[in-house]
Amino acid sequence: MSKNKMIEINGKVYPLWNQFVEQKDQWIGGILFEYAFPCNLITTIKDITLVPNGSDSAYFSIIGEAFSCAFDVQYGGITCGDCGWITFSGYGGHTFRIKRRSKFVDTMKNTEGIMDKFRSTFNDIFKETDDKDRSVPPELCTCTDCKDRSICPYVDDPYNTNGDCLAQK
Repeated sequence: MSKNKMIEINGKVYPLWNQFVEQKDQWIGGILFEYAFPCNLITTIKDITLVPNGSDSAYFSIIGEAFSCAFDVQYGGITCGDCGWITFSGYGGHTFRIKRRSKFVDTMKNTEGIMDKFRSTFNDIFKETDDKDRSVPPELCTCTDCKDRSICPYVDDPYNTNGDCLAQK
């Protein structure tokens, strides 16, 4: 895509969302983080798209290796979040965030097994089983018994590998 060329969809342009598509090379390889229950999900960003959604809107997508997050631009937005991240809000309170590729992300990718661990957890959570058989490894959900679980911004943070309470740090 040429520099400063806006994507026109159904006769409209969407500058806010277009900038992510136009600068997708800065995001590909970065982190897509979805706030989910019982554990947050994390994957590597593979693509960012903006495509028609019906005859009068557009659909913005962050496509990840293990999952994707998206919304109709009429209903999604950017909201406040943590430093270094861009946080999006979609339908019905769906919240996810992205972070650009960095040396930390490269180090995390090169750490043997960490991304595989998150991918296998994602697959375990969503495989078809009886609820009584569904379990998430406790080392990935260190906040299970915390009294502040419902209000803590660090709940089940995937970087919390030592089981320490990040809110206390």
